[in-house]
Amino acid sequence: MADKTLSELVQELVVDRRIGPAKADELLRAPRYRIQWRSALTYLGLAILALGLVRLVVALFEEASKVSIAIALYGVFLVAAWLAQKFIRGRDWQPTAGEVLELIALGSFVAAGALLLAEADWDGEWIAVVGGAVGATWSFIRLPSARFSASLALLPSLQAIGVGLVEHFKWDGATSATLFVAGGALVLVLGQQNVGLAVVLRAAGVVTVVSATPVWLGDIGGVLGLLPSLAVAVLLFWSGVRFLRIEQVVGGAILTVICIGSYVFDTIDNEILQGVIVSLIGALVLGTTVTVLRRNGHHRRYVTTTGA
Repeated sequence: MADKTLSELVQELVVDRRIGPAKADELLRAPRYRIQWRSALTYLGLAILALGLVRLVVALFEEASKVSIAIALYGVFLVAAWLAQKFIRGRDWQPTAGEVLELIALGSFVAAGALLLAEADWDGEWIAVVGGAVGATWSFIRLPSARFSASLALLPSLQAIGVGLVEHFKWDGATSATLFVAGGALVLVLGQQNVGLAVVLRAAGVVTVVSATPVWLGDIGGVLGLLPSLAVAVLLFWSGVRFLRIEQVVGGAILTVICIGSYVFDTIDNEILQGVIVSLIGALVLGTTVTVLRRNGHHRRYVTTTGA
């Protein structure tokens, strides 16, 4: 993982005279993606088509049995999966359309299985776990090569597994929080890899970790609740700085403030003393940061693209 930003790398190219200032400015201003009318209209058409097909299936099988609906959904799965493989091997807009069809196929397959399991009197929690496991398995297989479909399918799949397990085993408090922190951490790790929509995985992982970790403070309380929460916050913040992930830096900072503030406010009754202690901790962090930066000589100077 490179420790330099795009701007810094471009500046180095200018310094090495590999490109000129004008080309460097052009590179920095160039958009990362280009949205073509044909692609945009294709996505819109597929979305409308998917909505129409769902409504058609519901209308045709409104009075039908769950088994009949499941059979129809398996038919949709077979057609969508076959078309998806054809489109994915194509060019231009076709691979994107193929991944949309993949999502339709996966959703149809999972929905059909859920209907059959419900017909067999399975509990809803276990249906969610099984459906989530199917979606997660497919997502892990496709994640290295898919542009976006695997990432989009992975998030609700893991959520379904987590919610199903929590509801079935009646987990609450720190136990359920630990499960979701672990799931968020897994998504965060996957988001560090070279996969499609990695930033979405990282953002989802950060939100999950930041929202679940503070439960330890309220459920466990005291130092035993603070230390693991603060460790997660520090690790999140450090990894964001280390790998240049702004979403992890922001999430780690928010979680750190929550952990320190909650512990101090719950432990100390005097409001003035609370403010003094929190302020001292903040000053200590700032002072330590400045000292480390000075010792390591991290005051780098870069030549700008204008040669200044």
